[in-house]
Amino acid sequence: MKHCSYCGRENEADALNCRECGTEFRSAAEELPPLAPEEEPVTICNYASSETAQIARSKLEAADIQCWTLIDNCGGMIPVIGNGITLRVSAKDVERASAILRARDNDSLSKDEEPLAPDLPKPVIVAGVWLLYGPGFVANIILCVWCLNGTFVGVEGFFFFWASIALGSLCAYLLCRSIRNYQLQKRRLTESKRSDL
Repeated sequence: MKHCSYCGRENEADALNCRECGTEFRSAAEELPPLAPEEEPVTICNYASSETAQIARSKLEAADIQCWTLIDNCGGMIPVIGNGITLRVSAKDVERASAILRARDNDSLSKDEEPLAPDLPKPVIVAGVWLLYGPGFVANIILCVWCLNGTFVGVEGFFFFWASIALGSLCAYLLCRSIRNYQLQKRRLTESKRSDL
């Protein structure tokens, strides 16, 4: 008897396809031998972008290390969901591949190059965000008040009311976020200056 690897149904020993789901059985000549423990693929790194994973893979392939990438990012549309891009090598090559990737990370900053100084917080960016989204926030509040006073009624009033709520909330979020980012960046700069002293 043959067990289907897809649905688990028992089939006759000479069956070519599963009688339940139609999955084709491999012949004995086509069966892949099990991998030796040292040939089993092992995950060594996860990457968020395919470009970074491709650079790491090309470094390993240049050193004659066979590697594979598994992509779990919804076809590149949603890179933050799933595990991103996983880089795998054979178990026997894990140490050598890890050493090559560590050396690549250390060489990414050349000895001639100095690390960039931390960027100073820019109040002009916060002012620009407020200049762009502040009037939108005020306009949406006014529109919401008009809808509540009965200036717009019926379907038109319903649409304008919820549109003003949604757009006003978006503007408020962006305004608050700009201040929060400015404060966070300023605090990080202060902490880095303290740690340098």
